[in-house]
Amino acid sequence: MQTAAARVETRGVGLRQFLWAGPIAGLAVGVVARAWMRWITVDPEFSWTGTIGIVVVFVVFFSAQAGARVARVRVRSPRRVTGVRAVAGVLSLGLFGAAGAVMFPTVLFGSLALWRSGFHRLVRSLLVIAALPAPIYVTSTIASDHGWSPATIGRIMVFVAIYAAVIVATRPTVEAVKAWWVASRRAVATLVVLLGSFVGIALYVGGIA
Repeated sequence: MQTAAARVETRGVGLRQFLWAGPIAGLAVGVVARAWMRWITVDPEFSWTGTIGIVVVFVVFFSAQAGARVARVRVRSPRRVTGVRAVAGVLSLGLFGAAGAVMFPTVLFGSLALWRSGFHRLVRSLLVIAALPAPIYVTSTIASDHGWSPATIGRIMVFVAIYAAVIVATRPTVEAVKAWWVASRRAVATLVVLLGSFVGIALYVGGIA
């Protein structure tokens, strides 16, 4: 039986958050991200197809996180919540297509370090370290293309703000829920191999590896 506080939270988190907060946040961050991409490009070009595509993947990403949040509040079954989180995770992958692939390790490891409080402190520290190479690479590329100046610092600050917002938004999808299934060693090993392969491909596509 729900407590009074839980009932209040359930009423406050529903279609309003799913249909408005998620997409609006995605639209806002997507527009900023598109403007930032044009700002850092040495020879900027504009296309409606590219612009709409970038905004759409951000809208889908933030809507998916909002959906996971709604599931956490409204759905009692941990198994079903985990299913919604898995769907949200799959929908989130669109954010890491093409040039965005380079930032996948940062978002993945950064989100785990931030939101998996049950991990050992050493593990979380190692995840933070693993999240740093890609933003360092992007920052150095921006500085190399434009030289160090107040404008360059502004470009870097916007870049950090965009992906900080992305990592913060992943909480409903990444944060653990009550365990309903314990993975076997084989399942864990398979997951590690798949994630490692995806990260390797992301680094290769992004031009780091």
